[in-house]
Amino acid sequence: MAQAETLTNIVKDPLKDVAEKAFLIKRGATVGSPLDLFGLYLSLMLGFAGVVFIVEVVHGGYMWMTAGGNEEQIKKAISRITNGAVGAAVIFFAYLITAFALGLITEGAGIDAGFTQPE
Repeated sequence: MAQAETLTNIVKDPLKDVAEKAFLIKRGATVGSPLDLFGLYLSLMLGFAGVVFIVEVVHGGYMWMTAGGNEEQIKKAISRITNGAVGAAVIFFAYLITAFALGLITEGAGIDAGFTQPE
């Protein structure tokens, strides 16, 4: 009987089980929906991308400060800073588009995803 209940839970909540085994959520934690897991993954990816772009900008600033008047190194540093800023903007707008699309999908499907609409 216990084995049948365990099998039912694994079939019923596959994403939760995978997240627990990958240590993304604590064992026994409650996850409301697959959208909660998607939100968790999205926030982890955005956090990692943000760290990468911060490192790019800081490295570009370091290159610029240590250029010593070398025009070629200054151009590389400016390019690195610009690419970091553009990358951060792309990630930010991708997040906005994703949040907007998920809001429309969940509203259309009648799923309570935790988004609140001002009245």
